Amino acid sequence: MNLTQGSANDQAGFTLLEVLVTAVILSVSLLGLIALQGIAKFSSYEARQRTLAVYAASDIVERLRINKTPWIDQHLNSSGASWAVSVGKDQTVQTKPTCINDNGITTASCSYADLVNNDLYSWQQLLSNAASNASSTLIDPVGCLSLSRINSQSAATATIVISWQDRESIRDAAETTGQTCGTADAKHRQFVLSTTL
Repeated sequence: MNLTQGSANDQAGFTLLEVLVTAVILSVSLLGLIALQGIAKFSSYEARQRTLAVYAASDIVERLRINKTPWIDQHLNSSGASWAVSVGKDQTVQTKPTCINDNGITTASCSYADLVNNDLYSWQQLLSNAASNASSTLIDPVGCLSLSRINSQSAATATIVISWQDRESIRDAAETTGQTCGTADAKHRQFVLSTTL
């Protein structure tokens, strides 16, 4: 019996073709993971943009609720009245009232007009700051606020639209929401919040 001849036939290994097929499968899988990483990074950026927009909309809603009477008295003083304003980085809607310190604390008795003007000033500053941080920004943000008094009640409906430009072109958000706040183009994004005060 020849031991060397039998053991040589029993040994098996990978052929060059099997190694090449494995390398191709591994390469395609890694390319898929790289593409997935790019999609995840884009989605993370989009989520950060929406988070900033939600925060800006929530800020003005809370200000409206805290100062509901001044807002209604100043801008919705008759049954069925409506009022709208837009604020943004390049728009100066309001300056800070003199009765309010830089830290937001009132130094003297503020009028209803001062409280409303401070709310608009603070919201405008928030949107400007959201546009100035280069790593996580809203590009050219605009905040649009529209109020409508509910008949003769001391209540109102509010629609807040936060609009910004994105890096990627998809389609104009105004086509979906029907809101005209901000610059209309394929990179236009919006967050819309409607509530009753």
